[in-house]
Amino acid sequence: MNRAGLAAAWLTLLLPACTSMPIQEDNCAALGRVELCLAGSGALPFTGLQSSVLQSGNTRETLILQLENDARGLRLAGFTPMGQTLLQAQQIDGHFQADGPAADKFDARILLATIQLAWWPLDRLRQTYQQRGLDVEESAPGVLPRERTLVREGETLLRIRYGKGHDVDMETTGLRLQVTTLEWLD
Repeated sequence: MNRAGLAAAWLTLLLPACTSMPIQEDNCAALGRVELCLAGSGALPFTGLQSSVLQSGNTRETLILQLENDARGLRLAGFTPMGQTLLQAQQIDGHFQADGPAADKFDARILLATIQLAWWPLDRLRQTYQQRGLDVEESAPGVLPRERTLVREGETLLRIRYGKGHDVDMETTGLRLQVTTLEWLD
């Protein structure tokens, strides 16, 4: 099996842990018992190249992510470490679209929403999640490293740590995502 096939198989194995089935709304997806939603535009423009490591149980896979954000929206391309494109996703003018070999097996809204939870303005995130009965809390606003949590009725459902260099570390039941910046242009 080639590298793309292995990565697609890994994403299929990840599905029981993250249960990334679409929610009725175009910009939301389920990650286990957490509903992650895209917050729309709101961050400063940037372009970045990152290495992401997804872990579920004993399964571990690395994807290279190319990110681009501007006034219209956020775009992401996911590649194997050998450069084969697995996934292309975007949220442009409030509409989500994804394609590529892994798009049918993994909901890219999860990656985009995770990025937004780490980097988007807190008030924009709260506006998005309060409509779903969730709150976004942040430790030491404006100070790095910081931690953001998605909370429902006092229970932490998801935790994201954000540090220098645009790195992200996300944990939720059965899944961990670590994103390390390779190159970043603001």
